[in-house]
Amino acid sequence: MNSQQIKDNVQEYYGAIAVNGGSCCEPAGCCEPAGQSAQVTLFASPADTAIAEADLGLSCGSPTQVAAIRPGDTVLDLGSG
Repeated sequence: MNSQQIKDNVQEYYGAIAVNGGSCCEPAGCCEPAGQSAQVTLFASPADTAIAEADLGLSCGSPTQVAAIRPGDTVLDLGSG
């Protein structure tokens, strides 16, 4: 698969989510406790979730808000977002 085919596939995949609604992690999210909304746990403030139409569930929000990172902890940023 060449780079243009990859770009086309990614655009088609996320375009379908934008048109049809949904999430990249359906039917269940990968980062949230069962039954708990990502907007409750992963966003810095309620203002970050004010536009429901803009939240397609395609990102990780701000997981450092709930990670309880302390001085001396090691954090690995995989650069996925």
